[in-house]
Amino acid sequence: MKSGPASLVSMSICLVTTVALATVAVGGQPTKQYYYSVGKNRVPLTLDSKRVAILEEATVDTTDPSVASVMAGAVGLSDVSTNIRPGWAVARTAGVDLSAETTETMVSRLADTMPVDFVSPVFLQPNGLPLWITPNVIVAFRADVPLAQRQALLDEYISGTIVTEDFGDMPDVYYLRSPSQNGFDVLAQVNALAGRPEVLYAESDAIFTGRSTLTPNDSLYPQQWGLHNIGQTGGTADMDLDAPEAWDTTTGDADIIVLIMDSGVQQNHTDINQVPGNSFAGSSTNGNPFNQCDNHGTAVAGCATAVINNGTGVTGIAPACKSAGAYVAISQIPCSDMITINPGSMIAALTWGESIGARVTNASLSIGDSSSLRAKYAQTYFESGMVHFAGSGNSGQGDVGFPAGFPTVIAVGAVTHTGGRASFSTFGAGLELMAPGVSIWTTDRTGTAGYSNGNWTVIQGTSFASPLAAGVAALLLSVDDTLTSDEVRTILQQSAKDRGTSGFDQFYGYGIVQARDAIDYYFNPPPVPGAFSTTFPANEATDAFLTPFFQWEIAPDALTYTIVVDDDDNFVNPEINETTGLNQYVSLSALVPGRTYYWRVTAHNDNGSTQASPGVVSFTTMSDCNGNNIADAQEILDGTVDDCNMNGVPDACDFQTEINIASQDMTPIAFETPQSLVIDPARTATSDVTLDFAARSDINFTTEFMNVLLNGNSVGTIYVSGFGDCATASLDSLVVPAATWNANIVDGAMTVTVAPSDEVGDICNEPSYLRIEVEYIGAPTSLDLNANEIPDECENTLCGDSNCDGAVSVGDINYFVTAITGGEAAWDALAGTDCSFIDANDTNDDGTVSVGDINNFVTAVTSGSCP
Repeated sequence: MKSGPASLVSMSICLVTTVALATVAVGGQPTKQYYYSVGKNRVPLTLDSKRVAILEEATVDTTDPSVASVMAGAVGLSDVSTNIRPGWAVARTAGVDLSAETTETMVSRLADTMPVDFVSPVFLQPNGLPLWITPNVIVAFRADVPLAQRQALLDEYISGTIVTEDFGDMPDVYYLRSPSQNGFDVLAQVNALAGRPEVLYAESDAIFTGRSTLTPNDSLYPQQWGLHNIGQTGGTADMDLDAPEAWDTTTGDADIIVLIMDSGVQQNHTDINQVPGNSFAGSSTNGNPFNQCDNHGTAVAGCATAVINNGTGVTGIAPACKSAGAYVAISQIPCSDMITINPGSMIAALTWGESIGARVTNASLSIGDSSSLRAKYAQTYFESGMVHFAGSGNSGQGDVGFPAGFPTVIAVGAVTHTGGRASFSTFGAGLELMAPGVSIWTTDRTGTAGYSNGNWTVIQGTSFASPLAAGVAALLLSVDDTLTSDEVRTILQQSAKDRGTSGFDQFYGYGIVQARDAIDYYFNPPPVPGAFSTTFPANEATDAFLTPFFQWEIAPDALTYTIVVDDDDNFVNPEINETTGLNQYVSLSALVPGRTYYWRVTAHNDNGSTQASPGVVSFTTMSDCNGNNIADAQEILDGTVDDCNMNGVPDACDFQTEINIASQDMTPIAFETPQSLVIDPARTATSDVTLDFAARSDINFTTEFMNVLLNGNSVGTIYVSGFGDCATASLDSLVVPAATWNANIVDGAMTVTVAPSDEVGDICNEPSYLRIEVEYIGAPTSLDLNANEIPDECENTLCGDSNCDGAVSVGDINYFVTAITGGEAAWDALAGTDCSFIDANDTNDDGTVSVGDINNFVTAVTSGSCP
C-alpha cells in the first residue's frame, strides 16, 4: 500500500528522472492538435508542456501543510502547487517547452511507474486558463439506445466502472471511472466516444481553472447606491434596482432559496439570511469557506439575502429570502481571482439545490464549456423551475463565457452609479441583463478572515451584479412561486430599464434589472397586442429584391415581432424566422430569384400574440441574372441591356454556367409519399452535380433511408446512417458524376425523385418535409466563340454564307444542305468551315439551325442578302 509523504518522495525521484530524459531527447514547442468535445463540437486545447497534474487521492491530503511542505521539497522541480484540490498537485517539469510527443511519453511513463492514481497533462483553454483531465467520465446516450448497446459502447471505449446511473438525476447519463491512469488516454477515449451517433455527449469531469467574476476595490462608499440611488455617491439618481419601492410589496419569502455556487458562504455570519449549506469540492464542510482565500462566496450571498432591519451592516435585495451556500470552487493560494472547479461539482450542487427546493441559482464564476453542465442547467431550468444567473465576466471584452453563456443561464453585466456599463463588464450577444456592480457594499467573512478587517466590505465586479439580479428574481417568486423559469425571465427582460440603443443590445442586454417594475409588470401585464397590418412588400408584389425589406405597422402594446418567410405557405421550413423589437426587418441573405415567397408577422407580449392583417402575404422575387438588383425584364425594357436572341434575359447572362436550382418545401415525405423536383429545361452538366437535401422525417435508424432517382433511374441513397427523427432537419448530400447526370436527361428535362425505404413511416408530430437543391456547372445557353460577349446566334453578319468564304452564292448550297440534313458535325467535316455554325446557317435568326431557315437561305442566294 502507498503511504503519504513516503510515496511522494518516491514519486519525486521518478518524476525528476523521467523529465530529464524527456528533455534531453526532444525539445521545442508542442505541435499536435488537442481538443475536448462539447456535444459534437470540438473545443481546441493548447498543451502546456511545462506542467503535469498528479492525483494521489487514496492516502495524501495535499491541503495538510506538513504534507505540502514534504511534497514541495521532495519533487525538486521549480514549483509544486498543492493547495488546489484534495489529492491533486500540479508540478512544473522543466524550463524548456517539450514537444507534444515527448510530453505524451513523459505522462505515460509517470502513470505507469509512479505510485500515484492518475497523471494528466495540463492544457490551456481558449480563454488561456489551465485545464486537466480526470479519470472520471460523464456520458449521455440517446434515449432510444438499448441498455445492452450502451454497456457495449462503454466497455469498448472506456472499460471502466459505472459509479452512478442517471447522474445528477438526468436520465440516460452515466458517471464512470476509467481504469486508465493517463490523462491523454482518457481524453482520447471520451473524444472517440463523443463522436458515436448513439452518444449525445461524452467528456471527462475535468478540472477547469476558472476565474471568479471579481474585481476587488478598496474604495469605501458607505451607501448601497445600487439599491436606492439618490446621487449620494456622485452618481445619477434612480440608476438603481428600486429596492425600497419593491419592499413596499415584499422583502421576500423565507421559502424562496437562492443557491450560491461559489467558494463557500460563512455559515455563522449574523448578517446573512441563509439555510445550512453543503460542500462539493475540497475539504470544506457544510458549505463553509475553507482556505484563507475563500472569501468570494460570502460577499456574493450578502448581495442577495443580507438581513434587513437588524441595526447593523448591509441589506440584500431580497433580505427575507434565504441563501444556500454550495462550496464548488476552491480559491488558489496566494489569493487572487483564480479558482479551480469541475463540472461534476456544479452538477452535484444543482442536484442538491433541487432537493432543498432552491428556485434561484447564482454562479459568479467562470468555467470552460461542458455538455454535462449545460444539460444539468437545462434540466433544472425546464423541469425544476430554477432561474439561473451568472456574472458575464470582467474582461471588458465581447466574450461572455460559461456558465453565463449557457442558453438557460441569465448573463448579468455591471453598471456604475451613473447607469453606464462598467469598463470591466463583459458584453456580447449572450449578455441579458445589467445590475449595479461598482462600489458595492456587502457582507465579508468576519474579523480579519475576509477582504477587509471587519464583517462587511466594498467590492466590485459582475460577481456582485449577478446576485443582485438573482435577488430580484427571488422577490418575484416570493410574490408568486408558481411562475415558471421562462415567465420570470421574460418579466425581468421586459421590465428592465432600457440603456444604450433602443431595445436589446450587446452592451446592456435588455437593460438594468428593476425590482419594483418587475413586480408591477407581474400584477399588471400589458393587454394583447392590438390589430395592425403589413405595409411592404404589398400582397402579390412582383420583382421584389432578392434581399427584401419588410415593414409593418406598429401594433399597440407589442413588445416584439416575429417575421417568418418561406416559399411554402405552410411555413414548414422557413427561410427567415426572426424576432425583432422593430416594425421592420431587412433580410441579410439572398432569396432565390424568380420565386414566389410567403411572409407573415406576429406581434407579441407576455399576455398573448396578434397576427398582422392579411395573415399571409405573397411576393415574387425578381429575376436578376447579373446581380445588380434590377429586374432583368426591366433592364431589357429600358434598353440598358441587350437581349438579341429574345430569350428574356440579358445577353451576358446567356454565358452563365454556374447553376443552383432549389425546390420549394415539399410535404410529407415517407414510404408511400415520395417527392420529386422537376427541372425543365435541364442543362447539360460539365462538372459533377451536387444534390443537397434537407429533410424532417422518420430516419433515425440505419434501416431507414432514402433512394435518389434521376428520371426513374437510381443513382444512390441518402440518410443511411440514422440521421434524425422528425424534430430537427437532417442534412445530406449526394454527388452525381456529370456523365451520369447527362445520360439521364430525357427530352431536355430532369426529374429528381427521393423515394424513402419502406421503414420510413410518416409518423412525425410536425409535418414532414423535403427540400432539394441542385448545384453544378452547366453548358451555357449561348456560345461566344469569338469572345465578344455577344451570343453567336445573334451575329449573322453574312446571312447564308454557309461555306464561310465571305460571300453568299450558289457555292453555299452544298454546305447549307449538309448543315440542315447532317447537323453541325457533318458541316464541320467539310473543308474550309472556320466560322460559327449558328452564324453561317441560322438565316431566320431564331438561335437554331433547322428547316425553318430554308426559305431565307434561298432568298439570300438569289438576292444576295437575307430578308
